[in-house]
Amino acid sequence: MIAGYDVFIGREIFEDGLEAFVTLPLQDRGACSYTSLVVACEELCDSVRSGKKVLLSQSPTQAEGAKYEPFKPKQMELLEKLYAQKKEMKRFPNPFENQPYLH
Repeated sequence: MIAGYDVFIGREIFEDGLEAFVTLPLQDRGACSYTSLVVACEELCDSVRSGKKVLLSQSPTQAEGAKYEPFKPKQMELLEKLYAQKKEMKRFPNPFENQPYLH
């Protein structure tokens, strides 16, 4: 478990090579959400609004055979751009700052 972070938003890589964007509450392994990048941005905003810390850039763990991976650079760039378009999020801490492996 990554200490200090409540939500991971990244990708899961499946055995057949397919990948899906995923939001995974790190405190509750049972509840993950597979989604599009646009919806992942909405979930990111919801998490930031509720004061959760978010890990965007590193695989949290290998859980029951699942392989969680960070976003690819272009995916991260698009996620950051989608987030920046949401004017109401300027009132909250920027989740793209202070990511352990992003900068």
